[in-house]
Amino acid sequence: MEKTFLYNYQKINEKSMNRYRLTFLWTISILLTLTLICISETSTAKNNDGMLILTEKTNSTKNTQNLDLSLRMIETSTGITMSVHYKENEKQKQAIDNQAQLGPDLISGGEIKLFIDDNLLIQTYFNTGKIELDQPVNIELLENGNHTAKCEINTASGEHFSKTVPFTIDASPRITIIPPMDKQGVFDPEIKVHFFGGTDDFVGMLEISLDAQLVHQVPVGIKINNQPLPLSHFIGDRFNMVRLPQGEHLLKVSATGINGSRAVSYTPFAVDTTPTMSLSRDKKGNFKKLSINFSKSNQGFSGSLEVYLKQNMILARQVREDTAILTRRELEQVLEKYNTSSVKDKMVTIIVAARSANGAEKWTAVDFK
Repeated sequence: MEKTFLYNYQKINEKSMNRYRLTFLWTISILLTLTLICISETSTAKNNDGMLILTEKTNSTKNTQNLDLSLRMIETSTGITMSVHYKENEKQKQAIDNQAQLGPDLISGGEIKLFIDDNLLIQTYFNTGKIELDQPVNIELLENGNHTAKCEINTASGEHFSKTVPFTIDASPRITIIPPMDKQGVFDPEIKVHFFGGTDDFVGMLEISLDAQLVHQVPVGIKINNQPLPLSHFIGDRFNMVRLPQGEHLLKVSATGINGSRAVSYTPFAVDTTPTMSLSRDKKGNFKKLSINFSKSNQGFSGSLEVYLKQNMILARQVREDTAILTRRELEQVLEKYNTSSVKDKMVTIIVAARSANGAEKWTAVDFK
């Protein structure tokens, strides 16, 4: 009985293990299939920091096996180009030569038409047996999304050929903002915007906003397109920190391309112009000087300095430089001026207040004797 039970148990275990093996192998095969599909789909796309041009299956019609007609969509520095290559066969050459002998008014080669989304882009004639045509496409007329390019050729011998290429574009501007490593109290990041298409004078519009308020709007030409430039180049000035309130702020850069596509980039930054203080004492521990550093300002002054004794202001001055120094001699003169003989040769506590140009404050207590 015990042997029968062990035998049945082993058979059940073997069946379970086989089922687990099949499930595992099936799962692995599914994952490999999905991976191959993703790789296959990705390989059809072209995305090189430019417009995304996805060329799908082409559709061509022809009534001769020797015709060579190709249509490709190519991205250039100025937009998109329809590239057409055509070569006629010997039968067509003979038919064209025969018709050309009948009279000079007859078309010797044929007619070619290019379409974008069934809208005629160009219609022209040819009189040679080979066509290599690169026709620019004005992307100002193309919205982001799916489109279709088509080439039609009507030969002098009466034959008709066509080829279509579906494609997808995204001509939205690309915005790159490089925050500055500026410790001088100035916010002036580098901005690079890549517009697509346009002319030498105009490729798009740039808008600069700070805390939801429009600061500047400027058209962009080809010379500065896709070039890293400081923010001050576009707005004519730099954001001085002391002109902004303390706390968090948000820089917004909006770019609109010639086809109406729009891109927005946000860069948060913080303003902290709180003055810093450094106290120096001599070897005996007596007050020597107090150095106060302010954020850099282009407003003609950096901040103010105030000194209090027993809640009374005994010194106040405006600071025009980035650093103010409060010396022992200056404090002694002030104390003498305010007739503080009652505290002479005694340890007193003075309060020093420093305010930056935007109102940021720093208070400190200093023991003075």
